[in-house]
Amino acid sequence: MKIGLIGSENTIDLVNEIIKANAEDYRKVKMHLHICPSMEAIEALLAMKSGLLDAVILTDIVGYAYKTLNKKIIGLPVYYIPFESEIILSTIIKQLSEDAQIKLNRMYVDSFVTSEKGFYLTNLLSASEQPLTLTEHKLESFSEEGLFEDIDHRIQSEDVDMVLTSVASVYRMLSNRQVPTIMLRHSKEYLTTHFRTIFKDVELTISHNKTLTVAYIELADRASNVLNIHEIEYQEVSLHKALVDFRFQHKWEMNIQKLPNGFELSFPLSRLQTEANYLDFPLIEYLKKHLDFDFYAGLGLGFLGIDTGRQSAYKAFEQARSYGEN
Repeated sequence: MKIGLIGSENTIDLVNEIIKANAEDYRKVKMHLHICPSMEAIEALLAMKSGLLDAVILTDIVGYAYKTLNKKIIGLPVYYIPFESEIILSTIIKQLSEDAQIKLNRMYVDSFVTSEKGFYLTNLLSASEQPLTLTEHKLESFSEEGLFEDIDHRIQSEDVDMVLTSVASVYRMLSNRQVPTIMLRHSKEYLTTHFRTIFKDVELTISHNKTLTVAYIELADRASNVLNIHEIEYQEVSLHKALVDFRFQHKWEMNIQKLPNGFELSFPLSRLQTEANYLDFPLIEYLKKHLDFDFYAGLGLGFLGIDTGRQSAYKAFEQARSYGEN
């Protein structure tokens, strides 16, 4: 199994440490690690390497920008590992508690935009209270150089007192200028957990001739102001438990991956009762029976690989949400 991993310098260094410390676990997995400082660098790399890989893992801001904004189908599975929310939030809280002069809205947190828990903070805080981060416009042409220029512009405008960055080159440039800067890094445990899930998914794809079914499920009221942070947490945990229970009780070979806004499932096409009536399978009815809140789900068939199944599933989910029913 050949997996390409794309990220910033510090993440690639950390993954190298993980592989060296767990050589036996990675004996069957050949990891191709690539530092990509821009969207253009990712596109060039994938154009050259896509035919040699079984899957690609994107990390960090550059990976988030490519996965979120790039619409090209590259013909192989693409996975994204979001930045670890707990590290970002704990670092922010630590700085605020240690220095009463620091204000949250005068912190620049580049990975905030990629953080799952960033969604919760945007619901709890007004726009003027939130930390500064990259706008979607800046993400469309993301590069590490562009990130530094955006931070530098904010500093020159006297909008920033402290920077939390996950990009090593930006950290070095800011530190050399004596700007108060903290380096954010993934934890080894977090990356290792995601790797295990992704490797299982890729093995499923390979073993079933690259034909997987992909489902995307999201809470019905997640993106609205109907639920508070505790209700969102309760419903997400309940949904995750119901999915795990279903997998165990029905003995399904099914991968469950938590994404920033919902859950992605992948399982062999053979698990569907008929291809003609592909929604006629027990998972949806099981969830309706065991959950006391609404959700929307979409299903996609990955005849050309998991990435096409993923895109079809999300389109189906959008349709379900538009019509208000699964």
